[in-house]
Amino acid sequence: MSKLLKLLKEYSRIMEAAEARSIARRMFVTNALDSLLSTIGILLGTYILGGRDPLVFYGAVVGGATAMGIFSAFLGTYLSERAERIRELREMERTVLRSLRGSIYWDAARMVPLYIAVWSSMGVLILPALCTSPLLAAHAGLLSLSAAIYMSLAFIEAALFLIGCYLGRISGEGMLKNGVRMLLIGLAASVMYLALQEFHELTII
Repeated sequence: MSKLLKLLKEYSRIMEAAEARSIARRMFVTNALDSLLSTIGILLGTYILGGRDPLVFYGAVVGGATAMGIFSAFLGTYLSERAERIRELREMERTVLRSLRGSIYWDAARMVPLYIAVWSSMGVLILPALCTSPLLAAHAGLLSLSAAIYMSLAFIEAALFLIGCYLGRISGEGMLKNGVRMLLIGLAASVMYLALQEFHELTII
């Protein structure tokens, strides 16, 4: 137990020294916003094109989030962050004229990219799957498709609002102000796709 606590303290010290938590927080929020706004487009775009199977909607959302979460948010973030950390380590070694293998800087170069990449991918994977869970209820016959879509959109708007509140808390600009700002961004995206739906229906008629 003592070894585990010592390992956790060392891990926390490395994360703090490398400012990994703030970077991971930014990556999580940025990717969560991207994935939620993309989810709005997937839901309404699929509906505009005539999709009527709730599992098709849910599969499109989760499939897109999984591909983005693994290949872009995780691997892309890991490789780019790893390159930056190694570059910083090499520059530091040239400055002190010795190898830093085994030091906290060496550990940070190995551990921090993985830590940031995990949080980056979580921002993409978790929220879209949770927010569109009403589609599973629609598949089970508990909701109509349209009700599930609008409920999913409401969950997405709520998630955007909470993310905005979180950013407002971090920045000190005001939780409500930032929450409303993010909510308006989500509403603007929804209105745009709904307007496209109306245009699509008018052109068909």
